[in-house]
Amino acid sequence: MKNLVDFIREPIMIGSVVIAVLIVIGAYLGSHYYYGDGVEMLEIPDTSALAPSQPQSETQLELDFDGLTTEQSESKETQLESALAPQEEISVEEFLAELSDEEKQTLAEEVADKLPRESVFGLGPLPDIPPDFPRQHVWDSLERSSLARIGHELINRVLIKYWNQGKKTGAGVRSGKNGRVYPLFKDTVYVKWAEDENEDGSIYRYVSRYLCHGSLADYEESVENGTQPSWLKVVPYEDGGVDPYSFLDLP
Repeated sequence: MKNLVDFIREPIMIGSVVIAVLIVIGAYLGSHYYYGDGVEMLEIPDTSALAPSQPQSETQLELDFDGLTTEQSESKETQLESALAPQEEISVEEFLAELSDEEKQTLAEEVADKLPRESVFGLGPLPDIPPDFPRQHVWDSLERSSLARIGHELINRVLIKYWNQGKKTGAGVRSGKNGRVYPLFKDTVYVKWAEDENEDGSIYRYVSRYLCHGSLADYEESVENGTQPSWLKVVPYEDGGVDPYSFLDLP
């Protein structure tokens, strides 16, 4: 039997070794030809340098427009102006023409409720009625009544103004002679004096006109005698009341 040395010396074995060595040498030379003498190392950048040092909230972000060209800025401004430009307007006549009769009636009622009420006697806007005024529907009553006169409106205008000033009364009269409005407060009487002659020729004074709130009617005699209570104000009729036009600043 052949030993190991004899086996290695066999021509087939020697040829196989030579071929293997040639393959290894060829692979080595080929790799140098295609890839060069060494392997180039790639440097991977540090990603921490690209991250912001501190997190920013949405409110901290700022926009830098310095890099924009003039053309870009004008383009952005033009787009903004276009977006904010008013839409096509429609005239009142065109709007009303598209409404039905029922819609027009509803719209008219809504508009009327928001507009100030006007005097039926041409005195301009009516004042708002205070919530605690005793006659809440006085303007409605004047509009509906065929007997209403301008004096009725003037009286209520005066009373409402006094009410807003803290001088509250729901009663008043207007003189047909001097045109003044007399608010009837519960502590005031308006008195017109007259004089006459006694049988002995002496002159005496008496009350010829006594105007007051209904609760003060019983004080007429004491007023005439000068014995009325101290809280009761006795005002000469000629000096009492107010001229409604000047008091209300009406034309």
